[in-house]
Amino acid sequence: MKTETDCLLDRLLSERSVRMAFQPIVDLTDGSVFGYEALARGEGLLEMPGALFSHARARGKSWELEKTCRENALAQIRGSMPVAPNARLFLNVSPGILADNRFMEAISFETTGFSPEKIVIELTEQECLENRALLKDRVQSLLEKGFALALDDFGAGNSGLKTLLECQPTYIKLDRDLVRDIDTALFRRQLVKSFVQFAGTVGTTLIAEGVETWNEVKALLRIGFRFAQGFLFQRPSFSFREIRQDVRERLHFLVKETEDRIGLDLADTLRGLYEPCEILDGKGKTCEELDRLFRKNTLVDHLVLTNEGNPPSLVTRQHFYFITGGPVGYSLYQKKPASLAAKPNPLLVREDVSITTLAELAMKRKPQDLYDPVLITDKEERILGTITMRKLIIRSKELETENALDCNPLSGLPGNRAIGKWIDAALSHPVFTLVYADLDHFKEYNDRYGFLRGDEMIRFTADLFREFLPRMGNQTRLGHIGGDDFVVISLSTIPEEILASFCNEFDERKHVFFETEDLQRGAFLALNRAGEEQEIPLVTVSLAVILETNLPENPHPGVLSRESAALKSLVKKRNAQTRKSGFLLDRRRYFLGGVVFRGTPGQLKTKGEGMMQPCLKPL
Repeated sequence: MKTETDCLLDRLLSERSVRMAFQPIVDLTDGSVFGYEALARGEGLLEMPGALFSHARARGKSWELEKTCRENALAQIRGSMPVAPNARLFLNVSPGILADNRFMEAISFETTGFSPEKIVIELTEQECLENRALLKDRVQSLLEKGFALALDDFGAGNSGLKTLLECQPTYIKLDRDLVRDIDTALFRRQLVKSFVQFAGTVGTTLIAEGVETWNEVKALLRIGFRFAQGFLFQRPSFSFREIRQDVRERLHFLVKETEDRIGLDLADTLRGLYEPCEILDGKGKTCEELDRLFRKNTLVDHLVLTNEGNPPSLVTRQHFYFITGGPVGYSLYQKKPASLAAKPNPLLVREDVSITTLAELAMKRKPQDLYDPVLITDKEERILGTITMRKLIIRSKELETENALDCNPLSGLPGNRAIGKWIDAALSHPVFTLVYADLDHFKEYNDRYGFLRGDEMIRFTADLFREFLPRMGNQTRLGHIGGDDFVVISLSTIPEEILASFCNEFDERKHVFFETEDLQRGAFLALNRAGEEQEIPLVTVSLAVILETNLPENPHPGVLSRESAALKSLVKKRNAQTRKSGFLLDRRRYFLGGVVFRGTPGQLKTKGEGMMQPCLKPL
């Protein structure tokens, strides 16, 4: 006798009313959509996929359910073009269905309406296929047809390693249990790091599933992930939506912060390095036409093959003549579509990606693709040109040498060369904030406590700035001039409450660097220049903040130095009076002990016990 759930399943299948939701797989380097995973949603007791597929399996209806899901997902994409037209579609397929002869007949360009390069067969680990030889054979057939293969929930099933060895997938989707709290779980992080190294060696791409916090994203970026999926970016939706702008901006910042932390030059992107390339509409083109093009233009090393609605592919001269060479190679391929001689899914990145990030991505490709050119696009994914590995390697080595020479060995932050480039870029931007920071009484602290403790305080200050960078706005950079001097450069206006919070946080956390008796008196004993012992206030931080609003048009960098020196002199005097950290903005605002006072360096005066007020006479 049929149960209510049995009847519900039968109705969902007969009416083909299983709804398909789509969750984006995000490229962490720029926040773009790399692909969509199609996720089934039923009704009532069978709404969630776990209950739906489990019940179908128990009723012997797995084939009917998965067929309905595939067809509904493809129909929905055809009826509503995704916001990322080049995105791949990840279709879940269980091993049992993959073994079914009907599946191999049902998955083709003729039945799906999509180029195989656009579809990724995502093999689930919810059940085990004992016939390993059959699994290997079916996977090979899919790859020969041009489809890519992904291994889903890797690390959750009971046969993951065996399946990995048999399938050799294009993508490995790391289970959410391995990703959860990866920022704090050391053992888990080391395990995942070993997967990254393995994937880079064999040319497989890792995708992190179930990402829910920004700290997890930060950890994933640091160990080398490029792709991720999870509620943090976007929940599954029945319509195709862009990744929110605030999410993309946060990713952009974290990528820059990750590069900054390991001493990479943020100012060097691909702009100016790529070159225009031959772009050919592949529709109706044959290998014979490619041969004529290469023979006519002997300097053309490669070309990009486009086909409306599908991702671009790459044809290199070497690969083309490798597959069409030999006694019969050309006669076999001569009249075949040009796409058969192209490499699908070449590495494609936006022009604002840094050189160092691209170098890492390029070297993680499969061995046979390792030295292929990289396609460069704009924000709308239009192809701008290509960059060869030779040019990329040369520039990467130059940057590596430059950064090694420029990087501060104590804080690991970029030094004067990078800071100079950032300031030049900021001065040409309509809105920016420059923060010059140094520690008050640091020399005396070094004399009293020793240079090792002084080094610890410098590292503490650098780490505190790093902690606050995400709150200071998009495209904010941190540099270390040397000693106790730092610079923060933001292409936005840093909120005053963030600067005040930084000062307060510094004063609250600095206590670990002083002995108890010094904390109690609020000062430490040190020798002055005359060799006399005197009380020195505890170390504070002075922030001189310059905005674009009070600078002349196209100011010389020397103007910044003069302005910052005046601001620092004043804020240091006030910090000495209050014995608290503070900041001064050149737009007539001063933070002092929790109160904001108004005035410019020329206007501000002392009144009473270190308080400040504006001078009323005009400038």
